[in-house]
Formats: sequence, structure tokens, C-alpha cells
Amino acid sequence: MILIDHLLIGTAIGLSVSDDPVIIGITVLGSIMPDFDGILARPGTVKYLIQHRTVTHSLFLSPIYALIIAIFFKIFFFNQAFIDFWFFALMGILSHLLVDIFNSFGTMLFYPFKKKKIELDLIYEFDPVISLVFLVMSIEFYLLGEKVPFLVFVLNVFAIITYYLLRAYSKRNFGNQLQKQFPQLINNAKNTTIVPAKYWRWKGIILKDNNHFIFRKIEKEIVIENRPIYEIPESLMRPEIQKYKEYARILDVSITDKELVLQNLIYSASVYTLRMNTDSLTGKDITISLPNLKYDDY
Repeated sequence: MILIDHLLIGTAIGLSVSDDPVIIGITVLGSIMPDFDGILARPGTVKYLIQHRTVTHSLFLSPIYALIIAIFFKIFFFNQAFIDFWFFALMGILSHLLVDIFNSFGTMLFYPFKKKKIELDLIYEFDPVISLVFLVMSIEFYLLGEKVPFLVFVLNVFAIITYYLLRAYSKRNFGNQLQKQFPQLINNAKNTTIVPAKYWRWKGIILKDNNHFIFRKIEKEIVIENRPIYEIPESLMRPEIQKYKEYARILDVSITDKELVLQNLIYSASVYTLRMNTDSLTGKDITISLPNLKYDDY
């Protein structure tokens, strides 16, 4: 999810438990803290793709991060309970980790013991419904203060759970539609992956016969794109290229006389696509495209 989603979630959590601006500030800071890994590696680099959602998104390290936030706030607000600071900072951090596992980038939730990203592929990177629900929750909790009826809280949680269930149901329907319309491709496929795209759209990626078949629904019709699988020549292998291979869940390789193009098929061709001049000896001219949430259709 993007920063605004985490801010809204942190605000809603803070307002749901307290009207103290300090506590609200702690939950908000906790809710965005895991994305501080953007400071360690600049977005648009291979290092960022490898490091993002790793050490700062660890379930096991989260209590330590909450402790750091609590110590920072305790310095300025000495009279308030330290355990409260730690607990609400941890709530904000855990909300971030929970939300992030629902999209396609994935999160190393069990880092450093298990360095495999968990991704449930249910939510697009920016989901306006999630943003709207938590915005409404924040307004409700702000206006009602400590008088928030339990029923209102339950209804808000129910709305969130229902939305995720509807997303899961929609994803399953798309998979069933692929199975019904393209049984020859789906049957005996080595791997089938369905990921979210914008506005309730889905994308299916099938690995079969050394090809990736990409399914998209456009104006109620499913279109298929066939991407043959190629290996990266050893002559073009650079440390950055190897790291990109480790990052990409489904790697697509395209080579011309002048350029090597690597793409993670989970996303659109304009998102995190790596380009390198094939005449490059050092790989210093490697570029990676950044997402544009307004235009990209993952």
C-alpha cells in the first residue's frame, strides 16, 4: 500500500483508542515506520527492490522498532506511561505489516528466520476503497471521541473484512473463468498466478511449455499475450542483473541488439522494468522505472 493508506490506518487506530494527540501521533508514526527502508535505498534502484519490505517489515523485529519510537516519545513526554507508548507504536507497526501482505510486492514477515516474501495478491498497490473506509473511520472516531458505540466499531471492521472477502471471491471467479475458457492452457500448467490490477480487474499469468501466457480482461473480453521465456546471457550478467532476478517473482527477459530489458510480470511493463545497454561493461547505465499509480495498470 502507499503512504496515504498507512497514514489513514494509523490515524484511525489512534483515534479509536484515545483522543490524546500524543498517542495518535505514535500510532501514525508506527504505521509508516516500516517504509523508512526507503531511506536506506533510493526508490528506482535494484538495491531498493531487494531491500524494500525486508528488515523493517519483520514481525519479530517490530517490538524493537516500537521500543525505539517509545523511547523517542518518552524523552519529550516524560510524565506519560512508557508501556503505553510502546504498545500503541507496536499497534501502528503491525497494522502496516498486516496490510502490506495483501498486495503483490510481498513482505518478508518472518525475516530474518525466513527470507521469503508473503503476498496474498488481493489488493492493488493503491486501493481507493481501503483508503475511503479508513478515512470514514477516522472522521467517525474524531467526531465521536471516546463515545464511539461498540456497534459502530464492529460495523467498520465488518466492512473491511467484507471487502477483502469480495476481492477474494472476485479473484476466484476470474480463475474459474480462465479454467472454463482456456482449459488446454490451464490444465497441466507448471504454475498459475492471479494478481490484482486496477479497479477490480485481474491478471492471470500461466507458465507452460517454456512460455508465460498473460491473461487480462479488457471490456469483458479476456485477451492473451504470449511471452516466450529466455535466459539472460552470461556475457550480460552483472551484479545488479542477478539481484533483479532474485527480486522478480515472474521474470521476463527481452534482448535486442542494443538493450536488455527485464520485467517482473506481476506488474505492467512500465513498473520496475530494468533496462541496460547491451554494450555496457559495468552496468552503470542500468535504469529502473518507477510506478505511476495514476496511469499504470499493474
